[in-house]
Amino acid sequence: MPAANIIGEPGKGLLLGLKRINTNRASHAAGFIGMAQHLLDLSVEHAKTRVQYGRPIGDFQAIQHMLADMATEIYAAKCMVYDVVDKIDQGKEDRAGTSMAKLFASEVNSRVADKAIQIFGSKGLVKGHPVEKMYRSARMYRILSGTSEIQKNTIAKALLKG
Repeated sequence: MPAANIIGEPGKGLLLGLKRINTNRASHAAGFIGMAQHLLDLSVEHAKTRVQYGRPIGDFQAIQHMLADMATEIYAAKCMVYDVVDKIDQGKEDRAGTSMAKLFASEVNSRVADKAIQIFGSKGLVKGHPVEKMYRSARMYRILSGTSEIQKNTIAKALLKG
């Protein structure tokens, strides 16, 4: 390989990659939260404007509970990401914390997408609808930057090490 194409010190590529993994996972987690927030925003608007039985579906307790669950989980995921990003900014290594944030944010995104489909009903399943697209993407994001199972392995190793 030409010397101009080498990044870092030869033989230390894995170490370099592992140093970036926390930043990548935190960045992806933030993106998952952004998608979940967008799904929540769409769901709230739909709940205000979709009328069923003569009133907005947002008047129904079941819809209200789904919206409340979505908002609560998004808030918790944001707090986790803010915490790990603060540690990264301080130069602190917290691979388990970053794995927790990535795991939780990707799982929250999937649960929020599922609830959004429930709120939108069959309209949300129409191919090309924004909720349908995000629902499919949410599944992929549980794999990106290490599957949920890999995140759990990292977390468990940290717990058992200490």
